[in-house]
Amino acid sequence: MPPALRFLKLAVSFIVAMLVILATEVTIVWNNLSEVNGLSSAGQLIPLIIGIFVLLRVIYVRIFYNQREFRRRLKIRPPWSTPILMDMGVDDD
Repeated sequence: MPPALRFLKLAVSFIVAMLVILATEVTIVWNNLSEVNGLSSAGQLIPLIIGIFVLLRVIYVRIFYNQREFRRRLKIRPPWSTPILMDMGVDDD
């Protein structure tokens, strides 16, 4: 994907995310909901925990996917790869 198109996709995704957050916050204000900023209820705590785990997974995949892709592009084998395993058809990736 060309860099300009990748940037456009990122910008559109960011704008959509901001609009969803804005719409949610406006709905809370219009309906005069109170006590929505605390973590005392399960309805606030469970989505927070799930969100943290999803964020950690995204970061993990982003870091390790890039390392794997970098090795593939440079055709560099990891140091633990041995010619014997490669001859047997065992792939580390």
